[in-house]
Parts: sequence; structure tokens; C-alpha cells
Amino acid sequence: MKNKNRKKSIIIAIVVVVLCLVGYKIADKVSYPLVRAKAVLYLADKYDAKISDFEMTDYNHSNFFWSDKLIFIPVLKMTDFSFEFKYKDRSFIVTRYNGHFYDDFQLPDVEHWCTQWLIQNVDNRIVGVTLSSLDLYWYQSYNNKGAKYIITQDDTAEFLNCYSFNRYGKKNCAFGFYDSNISENDNQATKNVGNEIVSKLHSKLNINDEAYCTYEN
Repeated sequence: MKNKNRKKSIIIAIVVVVLCLVGYKIADKVSYPLVRAKAVLYLADKYDAKISDFEMTDYNHSNFFWSDKLIFIPVLKMTDFSFEFKYKDRSFIVTRYNGHFYDDFQLPDVEHWCTQWLIQNVDNRIVGVTLSSLDLYWYQSYNNKGAKYIITQDDTAEFLNCYSFNRYGKKNCAFGFYDSNISENDNQATKNVGNEIVSKLHSKLNINDEAYCTYEN
């Protein structure tokens, strides 16, 4: 009798543990306070800062939806949490993807470094490159650096060499240029200069054939 009661107690204990684990997994998926706390811990760890240094200004909750990509078999999917924080007078986004967080705090810095590198190494008429937070995530993921890796200016060439092959975002890459000798309304001249700069980009970087360069006023 004692053995039966003991086995029963063990089974109940196991069931309780399993239910707790399942409950935590569910909470981790849909609980705003839990996910927000983990997002702040991620940021504090990555940037070696205090939790109080990060001010949350907005967020998007996780949502479930039916994907209609398969016409006859709708699939239940989820858009995960994203948060807007302010840190060092800069607003940026933190998103959870496949259970991991990534952020775009460094996006303005990377854009600046890329522009400076392109001016110095490709063509001084280049005035910018179009980047998104997914480009940062792609670079870290593609090079096995992890989302907590802090990109430095020394990474610029490596970043640009894989930027156009981002499989998480756009299939092409866009650069902007300005030339005081031509008018924005001179379509043929702007096209010729754009093609010339793209040709230079191909000679200096590993970029795909969908790269293009547009006139910026």
C-alpha cells in the first residue's frame, strides 16, 4: 500500500513539474512582463549597462494569426513581441525572433561607417546606403557572431560584402549618390552615373546583381 502511495506521489510530482514547464513555455510566448524583462536583460548584458538605463517607450504584443500561404491547409502562426527603447538619447527597436532577441541600436552607426567606407574606397559621390534592422541581424547570423555581438567600424567591409544577400529582408541593395554636375531631371545622366557607381561597387565588393544606385537631392 505504501509503495502504491509512493508511486502515486511520484507521478503527481512529475505531472506538476511538467505542467509548470508547459505553463512557463506558454507564458514565455504570450506574457508581456516576462518577455519585456528578458528583453531588458538582453540589452543590459549586451551593452554592459544598467537595467535602469533603458526606457521603454512603446511595444507590439505577440499575436497569433492564420497563414493562408497553403490554400487548403491554413497554418496557425505567431508574430512575436517587439519593443521600442530609448538609450543614450537614441530610440531603437528590440525584436524577438525564434526565441532570441536582436536590436537595431547600432543602425545609425553602421550606416555612417558604411557610407564613409564607400566614399573612401568606391566613389566619393556616394552619400548613403539603405539599411534596416534585418540587415544587422543577417550580418550577425550569417557570420555566426550572435545577436549580442557589437559591430565595430573594423567590420564595415565584411558587413557590406554580405549585405546584399540578406535572406531575411529585401533581395537587392540600394545606394544613393549625388553629383553636382548633373541634374536630377537629367534621367540619362543620372542613369549613366548610377550604372558607373554600381560597376565600381561590383569591383570592390561581393554584391548581387540586383544592386542599384539612385540620385539623392
